[in-house]
Amino acid sequence: MVPHLNCDAAPVEDRWNSPVSSVLHPLNSSLNTLKTRSMKPHPIRALGISAFLAIFLSVITASAQSVIVSEIMYNPSGDAPEYIEIQNTTSTAYDIALWEITGGINFTFPDFDASDPQAHFLKNKERILVSSVAPDALRAAYDIPANVRVYGPWDGDLAEDGTRSSGFLSNQGESLTVKDKNGSLFGSVSYSDDFRWGVAADGAGHSLHVINRFVDASNFRNWQVSVNAGGSPGVDEPNNTHPDIHLSEVWFDADGKLAWVELYNAGASAANVDGTTIRTQADLTGLAAEDLEKVNAAISGSVPAGGYLAVDVNLEADDDTGLFLADTFGNVLS
Repeated sequence: MVPHLNCDAAPVEDRWNSPVSSVLHPLNSSLNTLKTRSMKPHPIRALGISAFLAIFLSVITASAQSVIVSEIMYNPSGDAPEYIEIQNTTSTAYDIALWEITGGINFTFPDFDASDPQAHFLKNKERILVSSVAPDALRAAYDIPANVRVYGPWDGDLAEDGTRSSGFLSNQGESLTVKDKNGSLFGSVSYSDDFRWGVAADGAGHSLHVINRFVDASNFRNWQVSVNAGGSPGVDEPNNTHPDIHLSEVWFDADGKLAWVELYNAGASAANVDGTTIRTQADLTGLAAEDLEKVNAAISGSVPAGGYLAVDVNLEADDDTGLFLADTFGNVLS
């Protein structure tokens, strides 16, 4: 029986009454010191506990990443800049001088600067941003808190006006890695533009963000599309307060046009959709009025809780057309 366990000086009270019992306790993703004390030592039980702890700690080490890519804006609307959010998930500060982000883009963090000796440390739990443009340009494009550090631009060809001709994040997906100056891997993710990752991040103005920073950040199941267009650079993703409306059915007329769309309300109360739009194109930036009306239709009405609403749209579309339901602020709801 083991009545007491210490993990990095954090006491955990628990008891094992058999070799197959287990206890879960938060661990640092770096070094952990584990101490146990047994009131009634038993060689067989001790062996079982040791084997369990060895397996448990190896799984944690393999799946947790201490410095992760936590948000990716890879295909923003219009001319908005791209960005990557990097987050330290631990309570340990890291010296990131000359660390590199590699993959689809390349960026090397500045070396140590004696005039500002703390600038090259990534503080505990800190988020930072790396962008395709200079820091001031990224702040002008997105709502970023003043205390969030921004780096950039990453490598690529830039014209005098800041227009980029190379060094873009891939719109089809690619791998991104974070390595220290010695080449040791700290974090990695391979994102994609397929439906598993969320189509609203592919040109509709939303970002991809990690759901749980303490779970494997390389798994697509741990990622989702941002609640709002523009993402949440440098801050926690907000709670989703949008109506729980979904596209449930579509109908094409004899001419091949999208005639009507059915909406489903999965929420517990009726949802007003006045001013909401149905569009068959992710990015509407720069479209002339006559072209806009072919791919974007305003709708109105109320969808009852747990019920449906069919709305006429009359839009140009085909079997491969994406379909988006967006609110008045351009946030994609479905």
